[in-house]
Amino acid sequence: MLVGLLTRGIAHAADLNRAPLRLAQSVASIAEAAYACRDFSTVKEASDLLIDLPVPSVQASGLWYRAIVNTREGRLAEAAQILNDVVSSRLAEPRFRARALQSLGGIHRLSGDLDQARKLYLASAQYIRRASPQDYYAFANAIILHSLVRAEEGDNKQALKELLSIGSFIRLSANPVIKAQYYNNVAVELLELGRVSEAAHYSRIACLSPLNFAYPEWKETAVEIERQTAKRNAVAVDAAPEPRSRRRPAQPDYLLVVLQYSPPVRGTRPVAFRQRVSCNNPTVALVTRVARIRAPSFSFCLVIPNLPNRKKQLGQSVALPCFQHPIPGPGVKG
Repeated sequence: MLVGLLTRGIAHAADLNRAPLRLAQSVASIAEAAYACRDFSTVKEASDLLIDLPVPSVQASGLWYRAIVNTREGRLAEAAQILNDVVSSRLAEPRFRARALQSLGGIHRLSGDLDQARKLYLASAQYIRRASPQDYYAFANAIILHSLVRAEEGDNKQALKELLSIGSFIRLSANPVIKAQYYNNVAVELLELGRVSEAAHYSRIACLSPLNFAYPEWKETAVEIERQTAKRNAVAVDAAPEPRSRRRPAQPDYLLVVLQYSPPVRGTRPVAFRQRVSCNNPTVALVTRVARIRAPSFSFCLVIPNLPNRKKQLGQSVALPCFQHPIPGPGVKG
């Protein structure tokens, strides 16, 4: 409908002897927007209008759009002939001559001739870098297409390196498609290299594009990243060692006993005696009472383990190892 209105507008402008350049620019804007949204039916109608306009530069752009439609419809030979005409046309805008070289590379790539496709992509990039005015979209797209050939040849590291080298051009470009396409391609290459978390970051940016409805491959990349992330998490959980149950060591039974020492030790203060006793120098004492009582001046309370088959009896001689519990002093309840 919009193209029909423009057609009537162009006819009206011709009747009024007005220059059709302004209307041609409007049709070109519609064609570019339709191409970005992959609305190829509108692209086809707009290309026919551009070719019929009496403006040579606009006619060349119309030819490029027609070649794109022919390529999509499988008419590669016809599309290649049109693209060669655009490349050889001196009246065509530099950006469309660069795009024509890229489209020719795409036809060779579809035919399996990756070497020729790579040469055409590089020729497009070199041409648009020297052209005036420069077109950031055309240059960045040439490098992106060249990186695709690198990836298809199995050199994902070089493909990623080429993509990261044009980050500044992507930021300078006002085209929303090239930015999202760039981030998606970087995500794909990172994913191929096993850098899943970094790929997820770039993929999220690509999926934020308002044109993601026309590019389902961006969503497919995000889904694949989620699948690989879930797979890695599952493998990490399976590989994680089972937590060891922390069991408390077996605690022996304790008896509170009162030990009476031989005369040589009787006068020693408990604190001093506690410092003297060690595992290497046990002290022998007699069990006088098994009870919780106030210790007399010559004895003190001690907690010792009640080992099996070694029950302490009154009057039994025991050896004191190094103490593991505080020993209350004289006159203190145990």
